[in-house]
Amino acid sequence: MLLTMYKTKFNYASISRWLSLCLTSFLLCACSGYDMEDKIPEGGSSKKLSLGFYINVGEVEDASTNISRATPTDGEYDPGAGYENFIDLEGGDFRIYFFSVDNKYISTFTNPVIERVDIQNSPSSKTYVARTSIEGKDMIDQITNGPTKIVMLANWRGQYLDDASLIPGVTTIDDLVVNATISYGTEPWGPVLDYEHRIPLYGVMQFPGVNLVPVMLNLTGVDLHLLRAFAKVEVIQSEESAVNIESVSLSRHNNKAYCAPLGVYHQSQYIKHTYGGDYTDSPSIPSGALTDTELKLPFYTDQNGLRHFLIYIPEYKNTGDNMMHADQTHLNIKLENDNRKYEVEFKYYQVPPALTGAVKEGQYFNLMRNYWYKFEVSKKISDVDMDIQVDVLPYGIVDLRPSFGLD
Repeated sequence: MLLTMYKTKFNYASISRWLSLCLTSFLLCACSGYDMEDKIPEGGSSKKLSLGFYINVGEVEDASTNISRATPTDGEYDPGAGYENFIDLEGGDFRIYFFSVDNKYISTFTNPVIERVDIQNSPSSKTYVARTSIEGKDMIDQITNGPTKIVMLANWRGQYLDDASLIPGVTTIDDLVVNATISYGTEPWGPVLDYEHRIPLYGVMQFPGVNLVPVMLNLTGVDLHLLRAFAKVEVIQSEESAVNIESVSLSRHNNKAYCAPLGVYHQSQYIKHTYGGDYTDSPSIPSGALTDTELKLPFYTDQNGLRHFLIYIPEYKNTGDNMMHADQTHLNIKLENDNRKYEVEFKYYQVPPALTGAVKEGQYFNLMRNYWYKFEVSKKISDVDMDIQVDVLPYGIVDLRPSFGLD
């Protein structure tokens, strides 16, 4: 039996730059409230000004230039599909904040205008565009002189601090995220997401000072990347397989997840443009989340009649000192007309080229948010053991191509 695994980084729900010059009509609308002769007085102004940037959930191009932004040379990022990229704009289930470089709250985006750009009114939209007004001398000076941080939360199901709890100079990024969790429930998420199963998103970016000009929409010039709160695990039956997969299950999982990774205050902590370094270094798991209940992966059948077992799941810590095998999670695969249960572990059966020197053969890895773990399974009638090939993809692809037998 041949099994190929891919561990993919979700193409980070990347909040790319807001509006490009090619979006002329949008810019004209944004600027329509200003006189072409208006100037910013020295020392700032109480006049309203516009600040914006693209929200790009999953694209690999810079929305403002249509030029591919820097991606790892050792793999492409998967863009995600459908509700993997969804932001609940109509329901207002998002917040955008300004923070200082020392992670202290400054203000909230007031009446932000956010529109889908690529696929209007579709949950699979990957590119959004947004803007907000900047008012008052202090805020104008902050944006002009910089640097400033923008934090975005989305699909958190209302778990946002109320206005009275947001105190300038006191409230921190930690205060936003430390108590925000999502309950996974008893039913698996998948194989296709819907509105009720929209994934929480989090992103932060720091940008330098911006020269605010009244007659145009002023861009931050820095991309904001959103991280999905869940991992994605998929097992696919290969076209070459002579034996069908009957069922796939996950041995253990967490039934709660933090909506945001803890301790992430700057884009440099999770966007490094290298396959081995992108995204957060360790899982963020709420206390009391662990359950040893086996969870079956739901499936769908593709146009070729092949089953895809797919689940979206909270992060899981699979590594650490004194980690016992019984405490780790793994996949159990059951084939038709075969009484054996094939156990597939989350480990490097062979060191991927992109991670040479960084990991060792046989090293286990955690199930991380924004990753896609993809296994392709095939078995010949004459095979006694299951052979496995593993590809680890950070919602971007790197071929690992190892194989091994299972007793």
